[in-house]
Amino acid sequence: TTVEQADVVTQLMPWAAHLGEDCKEELLKIMEHSLYNHNEHIIDQGKPLCALGIISRGTVKMIDIKAGQKITRTLGQLMA
Repeated sequence: TTVEQADVVTQLMPWAAHLGEDCKEELLKIMEHSLYNHNEHIIDQGKPLCALGIISRGTVKMIDIKAGQKITRTLGQLMA
């Protein structure tokens, strides 16, 4: 990878800064970039998900409905 690409991995995932270049390269190969609009539905609870979600900007809220009550939790809130 180029230095710029490795920097992207580190910027999006600060926890990956200590990883070796080979590992960062593998992450770059499998990364998919997605943008979501305000209030856009991302996934249903209980559905299998084969991905790692990284919030680089904005807020993600999880809405859970139990016994007829709606519970909203903020999972991430980042501003770039």
